[in-house]
Amino acid sequence: MKQDCLCFIRHGESEANIQTIYIGGQTVSCPLTEKGQEQAFLLGKRLQYENMKFDYYFCSTAVRAKQTADIALETMN
Repeated sequence: MKQDCLCFIRHGESEANIQTIYIGGQTVSCPLTEKGQEQAFLLGKRLQYENMKFDYYFCSTAVRAKQTADIALETMN
């Protein structure tokens, strides 16, 4: 039987995180670091391992969130 699941995922490490800049939704253009990209890749691998399937996904307009979602979802497929 299929189980429904609501999954919340935070973005990977961003440039602002390593510069200790408080973002709080004030900028959407801050990209992921190499470490953040690796975190997103590993997230995708973990979701694939857990056999997670998404009917829909919703994502912030922030670059760091889009990058995280794109990398993770691409890795899953």
